[in-house]
Amino acid sequence: MKRFLRRFAAALGVVCMCAALSPSNVFAAADPSVVTTNATAGWPQAEDINSTAGVLIEASTGTVLFNKSMDQQMYPASITKVLTTLVVLENGNMSDPVTMTQTGVNYAVGGSANQGTRVGEVFTLEQLVYGTMLASANDMATQMGEYIGGSIENFAAMMNDRAAKLGCTGTHFTNACGMPDPNHVTTAHDMALIMRAAVEREDFRKIAGTASYTIPATNMSGERSVTNHDPLLLSKDFMYSGLIGGKTGYTDAAQNTLVNAASRDGFTLICVTLHAADAPKAAFDHVDLLNYGYDNFEMREVLPAEYCEDGKNRIVVPKGTELSNLEENVEEYDEDGTAMLRKTYLLNGYSLGSISLTKENMEAYEKKLEEEAKAAERAKEEAESKKTASIVDGEDSTPASDDVSVGKPGKKMTDAEKSAGEKVEKIKKIFRAVIAGMTVLVILFLILLIRYVVKNKHSE
Repeated sequence: MKRFLRRFAAALGVVCMCAALSPSNVFAAADPSVVTTNATAGWPQAEDINSTAGVLIEASTGTVLFNKSMDQQMYPASITKVLTTLVVLENGNMSDPVTMTQTGVNYAVGGSANQGTRVGEVFTLEQLVYGTMLASANDMATQMGEYIGGSIENFAAMMNDRAAKLGCTGTHFTNACGMPDPNHVTTAHDMALIMRAAVEREDFRKIAGTASYTIPATNMSGERSVTNHDPLLLSKDFMYSGLIGGKTGYTDAAQNTLVNAASRDGFTLICVTLHAADAPKAAFDHVDLLNYGYDNFEMREVLPAEYCEDGKNRIVVPKGTELSNLEENVEEYDEDGTAMLRKTYLLNGYSLGSISLTKENMEAYEKKLEEEAKAAERAKEEAESKKTASIVDGEDSTPASDDVSVGKPGKKMTDAEKSAGEKVEKIKKIFRAVIAGMTVLVILFLILLIRYVVKNKHSE
């Protein structure tokens, strides 16, 4: 018996130790000076990440859910190609034939990801896009830039102009592929804004989510097969449910960079990390951040869609948040002669997103709420009036509390029925008391039995 008890105690100790060391119990929220979103009262606390900088945003509102040095300027490496591809898709025709020039072929050298293209080789613009996004081919990205912009300098200007229109404040690109340049910089937040615009396009989503693509034989080469490098799309260790796609990057200066977008039930998150020591650490960061987003936040409707601009009526909030506890900031503005309102919702001063609607629609919605409130009040008054009239006429069908133990519903009980009901209640109380007493006796018996067995074993 003693041996059994010792083994049981040892096993229990092991279980307790494992529970204490499980991930759910070793969670440590990052210092708010490092992950600044942790400083917001009521905000789901996040752990630190491996990467030097990172951000997680909700796509429809742009709300920042996680912020670690998101505005610090850093080198992007090949995630530059997200903006390259966006500008090409917006300005090019995918069936256009594009002939490789020395400008692109200059990057078909060792130390630069490339597809070994040659001067005079002809591809379609679509083939170059897939080679750029999946294989991260610098020669193809550069050739697309020259084709669309006329020169790399002009294309870089187009990229910077597009970034500025998206709200980027720390981005300046000098080339189409992300090769090192002291003036080729971005921020994690800027890249999230760029990816946000890119994933709004169905063609970009298709390209970024493609696992592999075959480039047919050209006038100078056989067919090429290009494979996506994104670990969250293909790696069994990091494959992520709901992933739309993304882009990897690496240079010695930038280290490992990564951008990804995922969507679950209409809830789209965009994650960007910069300067991770190795690719697995960057991938771990993305899985952790996306899980943090889906585990702790949800989309909530704040107004009926028919009253809002473009039907956009949702904001992102920490799960379990009561909308009535949020602060509202209303801003009036004019849009092409139409009076507009922008309602921003805040949690302890932190913006969760905004919705826009015409002032006319806001007034119509408020009038509807007022009418619904009046209708509810009238219905309540009518119900009270009917109940009062029923009581006065002796037709109240709700029996008094001391008349419902036995007897027919809606009828006054006789004295005999009341007496019978009281007896039944007394019997029930006695029965419950007996059961409780027996339970206590059984527990005491078991305790005494265990003590007796243990004592006898000790005496042996």
